[in-house]
Amino acid sequence: MNERVSVIIPTFNRQHTLLRAINSALQQTYPVYEILICDDGSDDNSKDIISELNNPRIKWLDCGKNGWPSIPRNKGIKAAIGEWIAFLDSDDEWLPNKIEIQINLLKETNSQAVSCNAFRIVEEKNKGPYLSYKGKSIAFKDFLSANNNICSSVLLSKNLLEKAFLFPEEKEYMAMEDYVLWLRISTKTNFSYIKEPLLKYYDNPKSPIRNLYTYFWQIRKVAFAGFSEWMDKNKIILHPLDEEKFDFMYNEIFTNRKSSKLQQMFRRLKAF
Repeated sequence: MNERVSVIIPTFNRQHTLLRAINSALQQTYPVYEILICDDGSDDNSKDIISELNNPRIKWLDCGKNGWPSIPRNKGIKAAIGEWIAFLDSDDEWLPNKIEIQINLLKETNSQAVSCNAFRIVEEKNKGPYLSYKGKSIAFKDFLSANNNICSSVLLSKNLLEKAFLFPEEKEYMAMEDYVLWLRISTKTNFSYIKEPLLKYYDNPKSPIRNLYTYFWQIRKVAFAGFSEWMDKNKIILHPLDEEKFDFMYNEIFTNRKSSKLQQMFRRLKAF
Protein backbone atom coordinates (compact mmCIF):
# COMPACT_ATOMS: atom_id res chain seq x y z
CA MET A 1 0.00 0.00 0.00
CA ASN A 2 1.44 3.35 -1.07
CA GLU A 3 0.64 5.72 1.78
CA ARG A 4 1.33 9.22 0.44
CA VAL A 5 -1.60 11.39 1.54
CA SER A 6 -2.61 14.56 -0.28
CA VAL A 7 -4.85 16.94 1.68
CA ILE A 8 -7.49 18.90 -0.26
CA ILE A 9 -8.65 22.16 1.40
CA PRO A 10 -11.21 24.18 -0.60
CA THR A 11 -11.50 27.76 0.63
CA PHE A 12 -13.14 31.11 0.04
CA ASN A 13 -12.37 34.14 2.22
CA ARG A 14 -11.53 32.03 5.26
CA GLN A 15 -8.35 33.79 6.38
CA HIS A 16 -9.59 33.68 9.99
CA THR A 17 -9.84 29.85 10.05
CA LEU A 18 -7.59 28.66 7.20
CA LEU A 19 -4.39 28.65 9.24
CA ARG A 20 -6.05 26.58 11.96
CA ALA A 21 -7.06 23.95 9.39
CA ILE A 22 -3.60 23.90 7.79
CA ASN A 23 -1.81 23.57 11.12
CA SER A 24 -4.03 20.64 12.07
CA ALA A 25 -2.88 18.89 8.88
CA LEU A 26 0.79 19.77 9.42
CA GLN A 27 0.69 18.48 13.01
CA GLN A 28 -0.51 14.98 12.14
CA THR A 29 1.36 12.14 13.81
CA TYR A 30 1.35 10.51 10.37
CA PRO A 31 2.94 13.19 8.13
CA VAL A 32 0.86 14.14 5.11
CA TYR A 33 2.67 14.41 1.77
CA GLU A 34 1.17 17.70 0.59
CA ILE A 35 -1.58 20.19 1.37
CA LEU A 36 -3.41 21.71 -1.60
CA ILE A 37 -5.24 24.97 -0.86
CA CYS A 38 -7.90 25.11 -3.57
CA ASP A 39 -9.05 28.72 -3.68
CA ASP A 40 -12.46 29.71 -5.04
CA GLY A 41 -11.70 33.36 -5.79
CA SER A 42 -10.86 34.74 -2.33
CA ASP A 43 -10.28 38.49 -2.09
CA ASP A 44 -9.08 38.52 1.54
CA ASN A 45 -5.52 37.85 2.77
CA SER A 46 -5.68 34.06 2.46
CA LYS A 47 -3.03 33.84 -0.26
CA ASP A 48 -0.65 36.08 1.69
CA ILE A 49 -1.03 33.83 4.73
CA ILE A 50 -0.04 30.81 2.63
CA SER A 51 2.95 32.62 1.14
CA GLU A 52 4.21 33.64 4.58
CA LEU A 53 4.22 30.02 5.72
CA ASN A 54 6.89 29.28 3.10
CA ASN A 55 6.32 25.54 3.44
CA PRO A 56 7.05 23.38 0.37
CA ARG A 57 4.31 20.93 1.36
CA ILE A 58 1.66 23.67 1.07
CA LYS A 59 0.54 24.54 -2.45
CA TRP A 60 -1.88 27.27 -3.55
CA LEU A 61 -4.22 26.44 -6.44
CA ASP A 62 -6.13 29.32 -8.04
CA CYS A 63 -9.42 27.70 -9.09
CA GLY A 64 -11.24 30.80 -10.35
CA LYS A 65 -14.61 31.85 -8.93
CA ASN A 66 -17.23 29.13 -8.83
CA GLY A 67 -19.39 29.68 -5.75
CA TRP A 68 -19.29 26.18 -4.26
CA PRO A 69 -16.59 23.64 -3.36
CA SER A 70 -17.01 20.89 -5.98
CA ILE A 71 -14.84 22.49 -8.66
CA PRO A 72 -11.98 23.49 -6.31
CA ARG A 73 -12.00 20.04 -4.74
CA ASN A 74 -11.90 18.35 -8.14
CA LYS A 75 -9.03 20.53 -9.32
CA GLY A 76 -7.17 19.63 -6.16
CA ILE A 77 -7.79 15.91 -6.70
CA LYS A 78 -6.49 16.12 -10.27
CA ALA A 79 -3.36 18.01 -9.15
CA ALA A 80 -2.66 15.74 -6.17
CA ILE A 81 0.48 13.60 -6.19
CA GLY A 82 -0.54 11.29 -3.36
CA GLU A 83 -2.39 8.06 -4.05
CA TRP A 84 -4.64 8.81 -1.05
CA ILE A 85 -6.84 11.88 -0.76
CA ALA A 86 -7.99 13.43 2.52
CA PHE A 87 -10.57 16.21 2.54
CA LEU A 88 -10.48 19.05 5.04
CA ASP A 89 -12.77 22.09 4.91
CA SER A 90 -11.03 25.37 5.68
CA ASP A 91 -13.10 25.98 8.82
CA ASP A 92 -12.62 22.49 10.30
CA GLU A 93 -9.77 21.02 12.32
CA TRP A 94 -8.28 17.52 12.56
CA LEU A 95 -7.15 15.97 15.82
CA PRO A 96 -3.41 15.11 15.68
CA ASN A 97 -3.79 11.34 15.22
CA LYS A 98 -6.62 11.40 12.69
CA ILE A 99 -4.65 10.32 9.62
CA GLU A 100 -2.53 7.76 11.50
CA ILE A 101 -5.59 5.97 12.88
CA GLN A 102 -7.25 5.96 9.46
CA ILE A 103 -4.16 4.71 7.62
CA ASN A 104 -3.82 1.87 10.13
CA LEU A 105 -7.46 0.91 9.61
CA LEU A 106 -7.04 0.96 5.82
CA LYS A 107 -4.14 -1.48 6.21
CA GLU A 108 -6.07 -3.67 8.62
CA THR A 109 -9.22 -3.88 6.48
CA ASN A 110 -7.58 -3.60 3.05
CA SER A 111 -10.14 -0.90 2.38
CA GLN A 112 -10.13 1.92 -0.17
CA ALA A 113 -12.14 4.43 1.87
CA VAL A 114 -12.48 5.41 5.51
CA SER A 115 -14.37 8.07 7.47
CA CYS A 116 -14.96 8.88 11.12
CA ASN A 117 -17.09 10.80 13.58
CA ALA A 118 -16.44 14.40 14.63
CA PHE A 119 -17.02 16.72 17.54
CA ARG A 120 -19.69 19.23 16.53
CA ILE A 121 -18.62 22.77 17.42
CA VAL A 122 -21.29 25.48 17.43
CA GLU A 123 -20.31 29.04 18.40
CA GLU A 124 -17.07 27.65 19.89
CA LYS A 125 -18.98 25.20 22.13
CA ASN A 126 -18.39 21.45 21.83
CA LYS A 127 -21.78 19.79 21.41
CA GLY A 128 -20.35 16.27 21.47
CA PRO A 129 -20.16 13.68 18.67
CA TYR A 130 -21.90 14.81 15.50
CA LEU A 131 -23.00 11.44 14.13
CA SER A 132 -25.02 8.76 15.89
CA TYR A 133 -23.92 6.05 13.47
CA LYS A 134 -22.39 3.07 15.33
CA GLY A 135 -21.43 0.60 12.58
CA LYS A 136 -17.88 -0.42 11.65
CA SER A 137 -18.53 0.22 7.97
CA ILE A 138 -20.93 2.27 5.87
CA ALA A 139 -22.53 0.48 2.93
CA PHE A 140 -24.73 1.75 0.11
CA LYS A 141 -27.90 0.91 2.03
CA ASP A 142 -26.71 2.99 4.99
CA PHE A 143 -26.45 6.11 2.84
CA LEU A 144 -30.03 5.87 1.62
CA SER A 145 -31.57 7.21 4.82
CA ALA A 146 -28.73 9.53 5.91
CA ASN A 147 -25.43 11.04 4.84
CA ASN A 148 -23.23 9.29 7.39
CA ASN A 149 -20.02 10.91 6.14
CA ILE A 150 -18.61 14.24 7.24
CA CYS A 151 -16.56 15.45 4.29
CA SER A 152 -13.62 16.59 6.44
CA SER A 153 -13.38 13.07 7.87
CA VAL A 154 -12.98 11.19 4.59
CA LEU A 155 -9.73 9.57 3.41
CA LEU A 156 -9.88 7.47 0.27
CA SER A 157 -8.05 6.22 -2.79
CA LYS A 158 -7.51 8.71 -5.61
CA ASN A 159 -8.13 5.88 -8.06
CA LEU A 160 -11.51 5.22 -6.44
CA LEU A 161 -12.44 8.90 -6.74
CA GLU A 162 -11.61 8.87 -10.43
CA LYS A 163 -13.76 5.79 -10.98
CA ALA A 164 -16.68 7.68 -9.40
CA PHE A 165 -15.97 10.73 -11.63
CA LEU A 166 -15.13 13.02 -8.69
CA PHE A 167 -17.59 15.49 -7.11
CA PRO A 168 -20.56 16.42 -9.31
CA GLU A 169 -20.15 19.99 -10.55
CA GLU A 170 -23.72 20.67 -11.67
CA LYS A 171 -25.36 23.53 -9.75
CA GLU A 172 -28.39 21.49 -8.77
CA TYR A 173 -26.15 19.47 -6.45
CA MET A 174 -24.98 22.47 -4.44
CA ALA A 175 -25.00 21.66 -0.71
CA MET A 176 -25.27 17.93 -1.45
CA GLU A 177 -22.33 17.32 -3.80
CA ASP A 178 -20.49 15.23 -1.21
CA TYR A 179 -23.58 13.11 -0.51
CA VAL A 180 -24.00 12.38 -4.22
CA LEU A 181 -20.34 11.33 -4.44
CA TRP A 182 -20.61 9.01 -1.42
CA LEU A 183 -23.61 7.31 -3.01
CA ARG A 184 -21.59 6.71 -6.17
CA ILE A 185 -18.54 5.44 -4.31
CA SER A 186 -20.63 3.12 -2.14
CA THR A 187 -21.67 1.23 -5.29
CA LYS A 188 -18.00 0.20 -5.56
CA THR A 189 -16.90 -0.26 -1.93
CA ASN A 190 -17.97 0.23 1.67
CA PHE A 191 -16.46 2.96 3.82
CA SER A 192 -14.63 1.70 6.87
CA TYR A 193 -15.92 3.79 9.77
CA ILE A 194 -14.39 4.96 13.06
CA LYS A 195 -17.03 5.97 15.59
CA GLU A 196 -14.44 7.86 17.64
CA PRO A 197 -14.42 11.62 16.79
CA LEU A 198 -11.10 12.46 15.11
CA LEU A 199 -11.83 16.06 14.12
CA LYS A 200 -13.67 19.21 15.09
CA TYR A 201 -16.52 20.05 12.72
CA TYR A 202 -17.42 23.72 13.03
CA ASP A 203 -21.11 23.78 12.25
CA ASN A 204 -22.97 26.91 11.23
CA PRO A 205 -26.70 26.10 11.11
CA LYS A 206 -27.39 29.60 9.72
CA SER A 207 -25.14 29.16 6.70
CA PRO A 208 -26.91 30.19 3.45
CA ILE A 209 -25.84 26.93 1.79
CA ARG A 210 -27.13 24.86 4.69
CA ASN A 211 -30.54 26.52 4.29
CA LEU A 212 -30.94 25.95 0.56
CA TYR A 213 -33.30 23.07 1.33
CA THR A 214 -35.99 23.23 3.97
CA TYR A 215 -36.70 19.52 4.20
CA PHE A 216 -34.41 16.51 4.05
CA TRP A 217 -36.62 14.89 1.40
CA GLN A 218 -35.82 17.74 -0.99
CA ILE A 219 -32.12 16.83 -0.85
CA ARG A 220 -32.91 13.14 -1.31
CA LYS A 221 -35.17 13.87 -4.27
CA VAL A 222 -32.50 15.78 -6.19
CA ALA A 223 -29.68 13.44 -5.14
CA PHE A 224 -31.56 10.23 -5.99
CA ALA A 225 -32.75 11.51 -9.36
CA GLY A 226 -29.19 12.42 -10.34
CA PHE A 227 -27.81 9.18 -8.93
CA SER A 228 -30.33 7.15 -10.92
CA GLU A 229 -29.29 8.93 -14.13
CA TRP A 230 -25.61 8.35 -13.27
CA MET A 231 -26.22 4.62 -12.78
CA ASP A 232 -28.02 4.34 -16.13
CA LYS A 233 -25.36 6.34 -17.96
CA ASN A 234 -22.48 4.31 -16.53
CA LYS A 235 -24.28 0.95 -16.55
CA ILE A 236 -23.92 0.52 -12.78
CA ILE A 237 -25.61 -2.63 -11.49
CA LEU A 238 -26.55 -2.74 -7.81
CA HIS A 239 -26.75 -5.84 -5.67
CA PRO A 240 -30.39 -7.06 -5.88
CA LEU A 241 -31.11 -6.17 -2.23
CA ASP A 242 -29.56 -2.71 -2.64
CA GLU A 243 -31.55 -2.20 -5.82
CA GLU A 244 -34.75 -3.16 -4.01
CA LYS A 245 -34.07 -0.68 -1.21
CA PHE A 246 -33.12 2.11 -3.59
CA ASP A 247 -36.23 1.55 -5.73
CA PHE A 248 -38.38 1.59 -2.61
CA MET A 249 -36.81 4.82 -1.38
CA TYR A 250 -36.91 6.43 -4.83
CA ASN A 251 -40.58 5.67 -5.37
CA GLU A 252 -41.62 6.76 -1.89
CA ILE A 253 -39.74 10.03 -1.93
CA PHE A 254 -41.20 11.04 -5.29
CA THR A 255 -44.77 10.27 -4.28
CA ASN A 256 -44.92 11.28 -0.58
CA ARG A 257 -44.16 14.81 0.58
CA LYS A 258 -45.78 14.88 3.98
CA SER A 259 -43.24 14.70 6.78
CA SER A 260 -45.16 12.02 8.69
CA LYS A 261 -45.31 9.80 5.62
CA LEU A 262 -41.58 10.17 5.00
CA GLN A 263 -40.69 9.45 8.61
CA GLN A 264 -42.70 6.23 8.39
CA MET A 265 -40.91 5.41 5.15
CA PHE A 266 -37.47 5.83 6.71
CA ARG A 267 -38.45 3.56 9.61
CA ARG A 268 -39.64 0.93 7.13
CA LEU A 269 -36.43 1.27 5.15
CA LYS A 270 -34.27 0.61 8.21
CA ALA A 271 -36.37 -2.47 8.94
CA PHE A 272 -35.55 -4.02 5.53
